[in-house]
Formats: sequence, structure tokens, C-alpha cells
Amino acid sequence: MSDLDKETSSTVEKVEVQLSDSNDARPGVSLPDDEFATYQMSWRTGIAVLSLSLLFGVTTYAITGPNFAISNMVETFPAGAKNAVWIADAGLIAAVSIPNIVGPTSDRYGKKWFLVVGPTISVIGAIVAATSKNLNTIIVGQAVGGMGSAMSIVAVPAGMEVVPAKYRPMSFAVMGSFNGLLGAVSVAACIEHNIGGTNGWRWGFYIQAILFGIAAIGILVSYNPPPTRFQREQAPKELFKSLDFIGIGILTIGVVITLLPLIWAGSIYPWKSSQVIAMLVVGPVLLIVFGLYEWKGRVDGILHHDFFESRNFPILLSLGAVDGMLLYGLSEFVPNEIRSLYTTEPLHVARIFGWWGGMLCIGYLTIGILVTKLRRFHVALMVTNALTTLIAGLLSRATPHNQSFFQGMLVCLGLLTAANTVVPVGGIALVVPSYLLATSNLILSTVRILGGILGLTIFQTVYNNKAAAPTALAQIPEIPPEIVQQILALNAEASSECYRYVWYCITAVSGACFVSTLFLQDVPERMTNQVETVLETRELRSKGQVV
Repeated sequence: MSDLDKETSSTVEKVEVQLSDSNDARPGVSLPDDEFATYQMSWRTGIAVLSLSLLFGVTTYAITGPNFAISNMVETFPAGAKNAVWIADAGLIAAVSIPNIVGPTSDRYGKKWFLVVGPTISVIGAIVAATSKNLNTIIVGQAVGGMGSAMSIVAVPAGMEVVPAKYRPMSFAVMGSFNGLLGAVSVAACIEHNIGGTNGWRWGFYIQAILFGIAAIGILVSYNPPPTRFQREQAPKELFKSLDFIGIGILTIGVVITLLPLIWAGSIYPWKSSQVIAMLVVGPVLLIVFGLYEWKGRVDGILHHDFFESRNFPILLSLGAVDGMLLYGLSEFVPNEIRSLYTTEPLHVARIFGWWGGMLCIGYLTIGILVTKLRRFHVALMVTNALTTLIAGLLSRATPHNQSFFQGMLVCLGLLTAANTVVPVGGIALVVPSYLLATSNLILSTVRILGGILGLTIFQTVYNNKAAAPTALAQIPEIPPEIVQQILALNAEASSECYRYVWYCITAVSGACFVSTLFLQDVPERMTNQVETVLETRELRSKGQVV
């Protein structure tokens, strides 16, 4: 090839990159599909995606995993029992507050150091909790680890940025599978092998520390992104001013004040207490103020107005809220229903519930492959939600006498509910500007957590109201030893009646979700070969993104 040909080819490539940047500034404009047609991903991108997937999995496990062992921690340190609720709350508060600043900041200044420093902090927090000599030290460890986990949440958008846009749903599907598999393996190991004996909960924190360390090393080695689009196009002063500090502050305070009374009510404080009522009033009001400010006060804030160029964005947010209700609700109530109706033996409970968790992992990969191959998600999501509504309705018929039916329905539910996890994340990544993936993911994560806690509150209230009614046990005036089994059987029947109404609520929520899917639009023109964050050095040079 002559020098003139090489020069012409180089000029064309630069023009194509400029067109890509210009087109991607508005989500409604499609990208040329052959822009990155020759882009080759090597081991570097593969290790980066796997490391980011591991980080996402252990982050979720670190936030939710210790909750299952709180009773064991209290047994070890009974003197601190009154503060045990903070073992869960310390990490949760960090998870809903810190990402509000981490998301927008990482879009502007890059994600690498959040992804390295975050898990490092989590390693420290896990070790503090694992070696604690009292319950308050565990809480401190959870607070420190929660800060690190909240910083690490940008692993999700980072994993979708380094692959072509058409693979973004698949990228998150892989992450979701790591998430579910990691939790299942860790819990199963602790239960079946009784790791650590009576202090087995300490091993849960040691496992966290090891996995956080492995993820941090993998990211440090493989994830070396170029400057962000903001850094390439804006001066440092303008870059700092582009952060929406007012919106971040209002959103953070509003979410925390809204969530805390939902968590505390009925346990620390009664529903009618002034603390709960005041926070339930102030929190939602602040969220409304946040919405008004983002609507009228700022075009490029956290709720960037370009997000709403597609009607898919608000619909997918609502699906994310429902997904939070389903995942939080099923994770909480299904194990309890198994204990009430079928068995109290821990390993047996884990095996039955594992059918749902295992099929959820398979469902993640299935829906990811399906969306990637078809370049469509509307029909798939509509069908899965319709079937989820049907299965939830059938599960309301569960009784102590049909365990096989219950397990079969859990298998179906695991496969189907995966769609409501993968599609909102991957779908939003396709309809927002690709340089704002962390900000949009922050909004979705916040909505999912709000939906999850609200769903748990609703389901628990419904169950308690039904359980408060006279049960079968109350009909037995005396309880001689010879009829203990009869009493247990009658109690299981009464519990199945209570859970039936919880399933009615889940059915209604899933039905509303199905209705919302009718208004979604497929965006095949957005499923292109475009890569927002190119990790391959050779490709960086050829695309003119290395200074």
C-alpha cells in the first residue's frame, strides 16, 4: 500500500471516530454498525470482564450475606444483641448513599481507582469483622466494608463499557450469573461442611476478603482504560462543575431517610412512632424535590434529560423496581416458607431454595444469549413476565402436601425472573449515552433497592396481618406430648394460608410489570459494535484514542 493510501485510510478512521462521538452524544441517533467491526478483544478484556464479574458478585454477597448469620453472631456475642440490627443497616446505608457520588464521578474521572480502592477497603472491613471480639466491632467492619462495596458497584457499567454495545446485556448476564453462583457456593459450603464450627460466620468474612483481593488484583492488571470522554473533551474546571452536587445531596438524604423507617418499623420502633412517621413524610418529600430540581433546575444532572429521549428508560426503571421487589421478597420469604411447610433442617432448606437460585443463574445466561442473538428484548420480556405472573399465582396453591409441585414452580420462577434483572440493566445501557452508564446504573440501583425494601415491607405486613388471625394451634385447648406432630401439621397448614396472600401480592406486582412491558420498544439500531472504553492498546492507537 502506498503512503498516500495509508494517509487516506488514517484520515477516514479519524473521521469515523469523530462521527461516532458526535452521534453518541444523543441517544436517539443510531451508530454506524461497522464502526468497530474489526475490533478484536484479547485476554486483557476477558480477564477484565471476569474480574469485574467477580467483584460484582462478592459485592452483593458482602452486603446481603452476613444478614443470614446475624443470629449466629448474636449467639457468639449476646451482650451486643440490642445493636444487632446495625450489622445489616451499616452496609445498606453505605450501599444507597455512596454510589450517588461514585456513579457520576466515575463517568467523568474514570472507574479504575474506584474498582481497585473499593475492594481494598472491603478487604480491611471483612478482616475487622472476621477477627472481632464483640458485636460492635462487627458493625464497624460492616460499615467500612459497605463503603468499599458501594465504590465497587461501578463494576457493572465498567463491564458493559469494555465490550461492543450489542454485548452489553450479555456482559451483565455473565455478571449476574457470577453473583448468584458465588452466593450459592459460599452458603452451601458453610452449611454442608460447617466451616469454622460455631463461629462459622467468621469464615464468611474471610471468604469476602479473599475474593475482594483476587478481584482487585485482576482489575489492576487487566483494566487500564483510556481517559473518559469527559476528560478528553472538557477542561478540569469544567469537568468538576459538571458534577451535580445539589442533586447528589438531595437524592442521598432522601433515599436514606425513606429507607430507614421501612427497615426499623415493627422492630426497633412501632409503625405509629413519631420517628417512623416523620421520616416517612420527610423522605418522600425530598425525593419529590429531587425530581423537580432535576426536571426544572438542571438539564445535565443525575437525571440527565437525554435519558428520557427514549420512553424505554422510565419503563425499564419501573421494571427494575419490580425486580427488586421480587428478588428481595423471594430471597426473604421462600426460605421461611420452606421452613414452615416442609423442613427446618438447614441443608434441606438450602437444597430446596437452591433450585430457584440455580435456575436464576441459568436464566441470566439464557436471556442474555437470547437478547444478543435476536437483538430484541420486548417480546422476550413480555412473555417471561406473563409466565412469571402465572407461576406466582400457582405458587399460592402450595401446601405442606405438595413439595414436588412447589420445587417445580421454583425452577420455573428462577428461569423467568432472571429476565427482569438482565433486561433493565442491559436495556438502559442501550438507550442512554454510553459515556453516562455509571450514572444511569446508579439510578437503576437506587430504584431497585427502594423497590426491594418497599416490597419486603408490604409482603411482611400482609403475612403478619394474616398470621395475627386465630390459627389452627389456637383451636387445640391442650397440647399433650403425643399430638406434637399433629400440632406441627396444623401449624404448617395455617402458615401456607398466610403465604398464599404473599403470593397474591407477588402475582399482582408481576401482572403490573407485564402491562408495562407492552409499551417497550426494541432498539436493534443501538446494538452495534461500538465500544465506549477500549482496553486493547493496539485498537486504541488505531482509533486515535491514545494521546
